[in-house]
Amino acid sequence: MFVPLLVLSIAARSSWLPISPAFDWIATNQALTVSATATAIEIGAYYVPFLDNLLDTISTPAAVAAGTIATASVIVDLPPWLQYSVAIVGGGGTQVQSRP
Repeated sequence: MFVPLLVLSIAARSSWLPISPAFDWIATNQALTVSATATAIEIGAYYVPFLDNLLDTISTPAAVAAGTIATASVIVDLPPWLQYSVAIVGGGGTQVQSRP
């Protein structure tokens, strides 16, 4: 659930992806550090059954929020009301959790 935000943060930090001005914080060192730490914890949690179950419990709402943030941050040419509407429907509504 945190890997897309980590990739988005790296791409924004490297200027490979234009980011909406309201989401400039994604390209900061703090956002990159938090995303990398959360990704490492997520990967490590899969090896501890209790933490894996806890992560599964919170993953759906967190994935919806992450999808909405990621989508809204890369939509740069729309008015804010349309940007957030598309992000909620397109980014938050399409998050599907799949496990190997």
